Amino acid sequence: GRTSEAATTPDFSQWGQNAYNTQTLELGQADITIPTPTVGSDGSIKFDIQVKALYNLPDTTILHVAVIEQSVLVSELAQAQTVNIKTGEDSINYVLKKMLPNASGTKFGTALGIGQSRTFTGFEYYPDASKLYKTANDLAIIVFLQHESKKNVYQTELITGLLDPPVVTGLENSELLANLEVYPNPANNEFTIRLPGPAKQSMELQLVDQVGKVVTKDSILEGTSRKTINSRELAAGIYILQIGSGKSGVVRKKILVVHQD
Repeated sequence: GRTSEAATTPDFSQWGQNAYNTQTLELGQADITIPTPTVGSDGSIKFDIQVKALYNLPDTTILHVAVIEQSVLVSELAQAQTVNIKTGEDSINYVLKKMLPNASGTKFGTALGIGQSRTFTGFEYYPDASKLYKTANDLAIIVFLQHESKKNVYQTELITGLLDPPVVTGLENSELLANLEVYPNPANNEFTIRLPGPAKQSMELQLVDQVGKVVTKDSILEGTSRKTINSRELAAGIYILQIGSGKSGVVRKKILVVHQD
């Protein structure tokens, strides 16, 4: 009786609905579409995200993107990892691997009105096979829209069925990559990648900025052991240099670009 009376009281209804909206999902505010991701020869997963507003979405809306493993069996974990599991469950679902481009997400910056659409491009994830659990091909992408300060969640989307990255096969290029040098670092106008011997086969290289955008694509050709990269036009900051592919192994190194003139 008391609950029914409270629910019909105007003041309670207004407060209760506002509290409910703030603490729960407000689904249906937008449509989120993730076109089929592309998988590179190095196992990298690249995708775009399309958002269509069904209601007005404010400029403070944040697009959050998470890469997860859908299920991890407790029996596959090391004892040090299971010692704190007290619930008796035999699997753990939705294990976070990476937030893209980072934990802060991507802020809209400008409002999106009813019926308007926006495409967010350039999302990339480079999975490391050695850091994935044993369940095969259970990577997934979760996308959700959230108000920056109120934390209301406007919509979510999940895409599953992503393949695990290729396993490093231990070819000779892997040994070369394990002992490569990059200099100078910090770099000004250019930096050089030097292998301890000639590459047995061509190796891809990419330079990725702090928001996950590929700013340079090139390769170390078969039979060569050096590659010089022009950094003169790059903005000062930290970059990730990725060399190799699933066939030769993948090495990543941080490069600091600091312009002195």
